[in-house]
Amino acid sequence: MDRKPNCDYIDGVLAERAMPTWDHRQIQTRIIVLMDRLFPAFSVGPEVTVKVREGRYWVPDLVVQAKASIQSLYPSVPVHLCVEIMSPEDRFSATSAKCEAYYAWSV
Repeated sequence: MDRKPNCDYIDGVLAERAMPTWDHRQIQTRIIVLMDRLFPAFSVGPEVTVKVREGRYWVPDLVVQAKASIQSLYPSVPVHLCVEIMSPEDRFSATSAKCEAYYAWSV
């Protein structure tokens, strides 16, 4: 089976992400359905690798892009929204820092 690792890539180091729980997947699915219904001009992709900057690739739980300008492969231009769903193992400080980096990337 060909599967990508559940990791972020930061300056040459693979940073393992928490394995998603049942509740995590349920929340992810509900957000996708809700976004599809409420915002038809946008597309939601689960676990799409984004290139935040040279040497930093992250895999947010959800990525939202305008259907008119979807970046295939690895989006490197800021997308409309990146969603990180907290898991029990996640540290708030690390997630907060990641959100600040998304903001600096104009997301």
